[in-house]
Amino acid sequence: ELPRPSPKGSVTQTVGTTEIGVAFSSPAVKGRKIWGEVVPLDKVWRAGANDCTKLTVSTPVSIEGKPVAAGSYCVFLLPQKSGWTFILSKNLEQAGSDEYKQSEDALRVPATVSTIPLRERMAFTIIDFDDEKGTLAMEWETQRVAVKFTTGTKDRVLAQIRALKSDDWAQYSASARYLLSANTE
Repeated sequence: ELPRPSPKGSVTQTVGTTEIGVAFSSPAVKGRKIWGEVVPLDKVWRAGANDCTKLTVSTPVSIEGKPVAAGSYCVFLLPQKSGWTFILSKNLEQAGSDEYKQSEDALRVPATVSTIPLRERMAFTIIDFDDEKGTLAMEWETQRVAVKFTTGTKDRVLAQIRALKSDDWAQYSASARYLLSANTE
């Protein structure tokens, strides 16, 4: 058995009551110039190697203010000098950018790009999160490409608490503890 040139990676994080997962293949820099050479500018890129990078969200979320239904999506990035675009495609059968069709987009939003210390292997991470929001970031070479998301946790939990009809006091106690810690009602 030999190591893969771009090993599989994944990250899963629960944000409030939403599970967010990203499965990807992780290419290496290997001394190459990535942005503008290995990954051309002005061309949609599959945000990884080998297969489609897959984002899965267990509940509806909002990414950069745009709604995204619960489910799985292929992640693409469009690197441009004037700014990057984060794309979610509904087509999970595509392996790479050659099969990408804009008509299959579920989401297309601007992404924030920042400079980071050299990261040899591409990876996704979920940073700066709490129960309601966070940031999904792809890091590779010296670039972090990020989008902010919100989960709607508080509204979903309040609806569940209001609908609670139980003889089990522990559920009411846990609900009261949540309301106290969330500083609400």
